[in-house]
Amino acid sequence: MIEKLKNFKKIEIILVVLLSILFFVSRVNIINYGLPFFQQEDEGAFLKSTLSLISFISGFKSELNDPVVAPFINLLLTLTFLFFNEFLMSSLSLTEINQKIYNDPSILIIYGRYISLTITTMCIFLLYLIFKKFKINFLIYFPLLISIAFSLFNLPISLVNGKNSYYLFFFLLQLYFLIKYYLKSEKFNKKSYLLFSILASLAWGTNYWSSIVSIYGVLILHYKKFKFKN
Repeated sequence: MIEKLKNFKKIEIILVVLLSILFFVSRVNIINYGLPFFQQEDEGAFLKSTLSLISFISGFKSELNDPVVAPFINLLLTLTFLFFNEFLMSSLSLTEINQKIYNDPSILIIYGRYISLTITTMCIFLLYLIFKKFKINFLIYFPLLISIAFSLFNLPISLVNGKNSYYLFFFLLQLYFLIKYYLKSEKFNKKSYLLFSILASLAWGTNYWSSIVSIYGVLILHYKKFKFKN
């Protein structure tokens, strides 16, 4: 019996991984839509926020209402893509890379779309972990995962160089830990407060609405474990 459960868990993970791969591949085939001549309005704004973090090179100045965390992560991942794909794989010099981007700025948009797609794919696996915490039957929630992965609302998240993929990721990550500690409140300790504070800060720097999960989550978990005693 135990052996059968282990085998079924392996099958679950394999199916979820295959779903994630299928989702990624199906989106990659249309990821360069509109480029280099057309792009989403939000993509231009998010790219400006990203490049404003290196204003001493780009010349873009940030605005007070611009998010910080999502553009910063996007900048790090974009530079990583540029380093591996352009510098190592294509053997271009820094000057040549700079000239290539200058001639076709849409390169940064396409890298940003790849990043959004990768993060959204990770969100599918996060959803799988959340469903497992609720101990819902796999045969019930796997069709839901398929439906969510290929639903229309996922298109502007996975195929746009923007903050929505980060928003979704941090929202689900907070939700995962909230459910984890709610179901096993004995594990909720001082380190958990620190964890939620970090997650809330990251979420706030992406879109402040997503940080609500941590803010209210700490209140709920604290009351559930301590009531008004502590």
